[in-house]
Amino acid sequence: MSELSDFKLQWINCTRCALANEGRSKVIFSDGPEDARVMIVGESPGAVEDQQGIPFSGPAGKLLNELLIEAGFKRSDFYITNSVHCKPLNNHKPSVVELRACKTMLDKEIECVRPNVILLLGAVASLQVCGISSSMSSTRGLWMEYKGVPAISTYHPAAVLHTRDLDPAKSKMYRDHIVQDLKTVKEKLISVTPQNGDTSF
Repeated sequence: MSELSDFKLQWINCTRCALANEGRSKVIFSDGPEDARVMIVGESPGAVEDQQGIPFSGPAGKLLNELLIEAGFKRSDFYITNSVHCKPLNNHKPSVVELRACKTMLDKEIECVRPNVILLLGAVASLQVCGISSSMSSTRGLWMEYKGVPAISTYHPAAVLHTRDLDPAKSKMYRDHIVQDLKTVKEKLISVTPQNGDTSF
């Protein structure tokens, strides 16, 4: 058993914040290889994720899969996780207390996976990982660092879905930006020495 798998076992019945008592069915950890060169960090699990036990397995996840392919990746290239690992009641935005409770878990994931790049989906992930509280419009596409690891933020795929009917032009803008930022990640990987010697993508 890997160090990360053993650590997850310690969190499987986590009660560190109120999310444990708000109707979650399980703690949702991650998807993808532990030696992935890129880690994706989202916001929180939704109802589908809570049922299936896999992050980004709902509508936003299906769109993410499409965008990854469009940018020349495949989902299995990535280690995918979230800022908080339990479904918030009524999909509310995770509170500071809830984020703080999950920070140890996320820090351990980053430490064990040792990604070459971290892709942050949405403002919550940017806050959780890099402490950036600015709007996505001002931070997306900008390179930051987390303990020496390059990190870049982009819009969450849910932003594309939420605006698809209300504002199709904005929805397309979000989608285009995500694909553009994914391609930027691909370019970045060329200049970053891989932790495991694997340069394939």
